[in-house]
Amino acid sequence: MKWIRILALFLAAWPLETKALGAAPLILRQPALNRDAIVFVFAGHLWRVPRQGGDAVRLTTNSGWEQYPAFSPDGSRLAFSAEYDGNVDVYVMPASGGVPARLTSHPADDLVSGWTPDGQSVLFSSDRAMPTDGARLYTVSAAGGPAAELPLPIAVRGSFSPDGGHLAYVPTFYGGHRAGPGRFLPGQPVAGLLPAAQEPLERDLCLQP
Repeated sequence: MKWIRILALFLAAWPLETKALGAAPLILRQPALNRDAIVFVFAGHLWRVPRQGGDAVRLTTNSGWEQYPAFSPDGSRLAFSAEYDGNVDVYVMPASGGVPARLTSHPADDLVSGWTPDGQSVLFSSDRAMPTDGARLYTVSAAGGPAAELPLPIAVRGSFSPDGGHLAYVPTFYGGHRAGPGRFLPGQPVAGLLPAAQEPLERDLCLQP
């Protein structure tokens, strides 16, 4: 009978379907891309995979966790935040992996946001200036040295324009409510546009999601 044949086909396919449904999903987060690779966070560590596909390899061997990877503009280096010694700081290493070089050592969490267009400095956010008032943006030389605060009131993420003349940023306040670093409220204005070398604008140019 026809229904018996249909039932037999269903029972034959059921183990494969069950296996597919039972496979544990992989939570791959915070991807960063250069010309030929993707770096992402999985299980608290950095992994790299070719853009055309293939096997992912872990870039770091430290026991602490890593997050917020960001390629330098030429794709040769990778900046990221890591908690290796009980503190979250900014590190940089070759994009293919290697020994991370520590760039910051402040007790506050320093979270990588990107690079300056010339590839000389790493952009990051931190509440080091006033922990009770939200995060601000800083740059630190990829060769090491003191961090420089950008002339913004409060911002948790940022990105320079290719010519370095402007900075798009995510403020820490949304509709009168404070949102701490990494806590973004969907459906609200999320960014302002600021000339990179000027004083803060009176009004943010908001980008709607």
